[in-house]
Amino acid sequence: MRRSTLLGLSLLSLGAVLAGGSAARAQGPPSARDAYPDRVKAIRKRLSKSYYNLGQFCAERKCLEFAVPQFERAMALDPDNEFVRKKLGYRKEKGAWVRDPKVKVDRTNDGAASLEVIQATEEQVKKKQEDLSKQAAGDLIGLAGWCEKEGLEEESRLHYGEVLDYDLHHEKAREALGFRRTGSRWVHAREKDLKSQTEEAMKTASEGEAVSEQTDVERALGKELAKRRTSHILIQGPFNEATARKFARLAEVTCALALKSLGRDPASLGTGFEIVFVATLADHAKYVDAFVEASPEHKKMLKEQAGGVLDSPRHEWIYLDPGLAQDMVVHSATHFVFGSAHAPPGKPWMTCGAAYWFSGRLLDTAFASCLPTEHARGAEPMPKVEDLLALLTPSRWRSDVRRSVADHTDPDISTVLGASLDNAQPEQIVKGWSLVDFLLSDPERGRQFGLFLDRLYAGVPQDKAILEIFGWTYEELEAKWRTFVRTHY
Repeated sequence: MRRSTLLGLSLLSLGAVLAGGSAARAQGPPSARDAYPDRVKAIRKRLSKSYYNLGQFCAERKCLEFAVPQFERAMALDPDNEFVRKKLGYRKEKGAWVRDPKVKVDRTNDGAASLEVIQATEEQVKKKQEDLSKQAAGDLIGLAGWCEKEGLEEESRLHYGEVLDYDLHHEKAREALGFRRTGSRWVHAREKDLKSQTEEAMKTASEGEAVSEQTDVERALGKELAKRRTSHILIQGPFNEATARKFARLAEVTCALALKSLGRDPASLGTGFEIVFVATLADHAKYVDAFVEASPEHKKMLKEQAGGVLDSPRHEWIYLDPGLAQDMVVHSATHFVFGSAHAPPGKPWMTCGAAYWFSGRLLDTAFASCLPTEHARGAEPMPKVEDLLALLTPSRWRSDVRRSVADHTDPDISTVLGASLDNAQPEQIVKGWSLVDFLLSDPERGRQFGLFLDRLYAGVPQDKAILEIFGWTYEELEAKWRTFVRTHY
């Protein structure tokens, strides 16, 4: 995920709570319900003023790159602050703040400050942000505790989650949200439950049955492959029997867990899907010639692309290593359950996000690429090893997602939901994975997710399907997701 150049600090997500004073949805007695908005407002205004002053500190030193983010944080905390609004190029029109097209907000230093001044300012800003973090965490932990005492349970969880935006390892906030420390990590109770369910499913999963008949893939390649058929999927490839059994079990577990998450009947899935592994690029070329209907130019491109061919009703991969291949088995099986193997909706946030959710849950890997071809081919500079490992390890995504939510540097919800496989960026795919995590975090929401898929494949536009099934606009979905991230990551 993208990270700011300065120490990340959050914007309190309390606007919806305060809107009109009635959106707090407080559950406590009238006295607490009446007092709550004023308590929140006082904290917001105090923190907003501190961020505004920090922005002014940077602006006076001609360090606009540092100043503007502080002004934006101040505005998010107190949207009616006239001074900060004007700093960011707004004007009031018919009682509402709108962008003033005549005002350009400069976000770069443009050489106005010397390198020495910039470096000194950055160090001072980091120190001031650390002080602000302590202030914010103290204010919010007090507010969360007061809400808890007064019976405002939903608001209490919200504010405990916001404490972690400022102090990621705050023990009281973590424990109040259901986290327990495991070694150096804070693990949420839900994460432990998912792990236990997954381990139990692996113990009882079938290894499928051996297939003796020659397949069309074997005829095309002129080679004999190991083959096993599960309840739903045929797997074949250049590996030994023990590996074939392992892959069959993984495919079976993936289908079972995915169907359960969506509230689906296993009988509804069908049996017509295949996962094929080939041993070499030469075999891959034979596969493309035999089974892909496309122009010569497109076939040539596919032959040069080492990732394989993901098409209906079969996914083909090049077999490089058992560890990589098992990830691909889970990835393909998830695509099958979510329907994209038969009717691709072009929504990688959902299908690829779900595939990474299950490969992360079962293996903690994300090797199979759902990124555009130019990323896979390395057209962009290769990331550092530690960054590459982070990209391939879903359990490490939570901290990045939380940081991006705290900083408000996560990609806009409309770009995530609107991205296609041709233009999806890594941070959009990761946010998609987290949206799937949110939607599958509750059995009822998981069942709704299944209904949402039905509507999507029936041709209903995505925004209308989300509103029809979940009752949310894009903005409402994002707001609920942000609260989930703050209280579960």
